[in-house]
Amino acid sequence: AEIVPVLLAEVPSKENGGISEDGLTYTFHLKPNAYFHDGSPLNAEAVKYSIDRQRALGLGPDYYWANVKEMEVIDDTTFQVVLNAPSVFFLNMIAAPWASRIVNPAVVEANEVDGDMANAYLQDHDGGSGPYILESWDRDLRQITMVRDPNYWGGWDEGPHIYEVVVRWIDESSTIRSMLEKGDADVVTGFTYEDWKALGETPGINAVSYP
Repeated sequence: AEIVPVLLAEVPSKENGGISEDGLTYTFHLKPNAYFHDGSPLNAEAVKYSIDRQRALGLGPDYYWANVKEMEVIDDTTFQVVLNAPSVFFLNMIAAPWASRIVNPAVVEANEVDGDMANAYLQDHDGGSGPYILESWDRDLRQITMVRDPNYWGGWDEGPHIYEVVVRWIDESSTIRSMLEKGDADVVTGFTYEDWKALGETPGINAVSYP
């Protein structure tokens, strides 16, 4: 898989000096113009804070950081990670969408309750830096709504863009299929092979399979 940098200026490698010859030290350079949705800078301190927070909470993929010996902030846009042992999987693991949640330290500290590091608050509130902002999570409908951030630091090109994204979790394959056929859903996944095959033969619907 190709790793594409979003918050980073480049993917560390031995060729660009981002990975030491012994494979233990990784140097990450952040893009200097990145910031959170409230305007707070997304700097190296925020990255280290987020990783320390994830490890302290012990929730989700905190084990991805189990091989980390120490981390150090070099300057506003540079931080280093030193591993206990070389790992050919390290970059792939931390590039996974469920691994490195970089959250706004100001949001965490303002909404911490009983030492939870704002874990409860961030279940349905925004503390990120991406192109879309979490607007709501309706637990009864099992639905989240995200809206486009017009001030996204990464910028928007001149083409058309989706303003609002609604994601719903639905169990029944027949319901998912019906929503797609009626135009109530634009992108779906998680139905039976029979429904997928039938939809693939429906004009106007593009059925894609992945290995």
